[in-house]
Amino acid sequence: QSLVNNLSLEYLMGQRISLTSVFTIGLSFGMSGCNKPVPSSGNPTVSASIPKSETIFEVVKPDGSKIPFLMKDLKNLPLTTIFADGSPQEGPTLLAVLKSAKVEDFKEVAVTGREGTKILPRSEVTDQLVLDFNNRGSVKLACPTMPRDERIRDITRIEIK
Repeated sequence: QSLVNNLSLEYLMGQRISLTSVFTIGLSFGMSGCNKPVPSSGNPTVSASIPKSETIFEVVKPDGSKIPFLMKDLKNLPLTTIFADGSPQEGPTLLAVLKSAKVEDFKEVAVTGREGTKILPRSEVTDQLVLDFNNRGSVKLACPTMPRDERIRDITRIEIK
């Protein structure tokens, strides 16, 4: 056997994976167009990556009107970098998103994502609340003072009240 076949990676979830397998898997993904959405077969699935042309989340105004936000919309807003738990978090502020949606006056904002909803009173909506871009094609709510377990990940809806 060659040296490559004998080398292995042991840090991926405690499993041994040969470099040959990793190379083969990587080559397969590279040639299969893994960034394209997979057609639904009737069973709902969560895509590992949201295509850039799809809505990331929607802002729902008090009158019920909905404003969809695409990734390109978010990237065209002014970006802010904050540090939370020692890591940089970059994206538009929640205030910038609300301004873009023409929301000026509100009492509270409900941010909903994969793990639940966080309701923020107006007094807590500051320029330190950032919609941080992640590697899955979505955003999470982050703030320097917000504990990691309270962050809202994969935001799908921002409702204004």
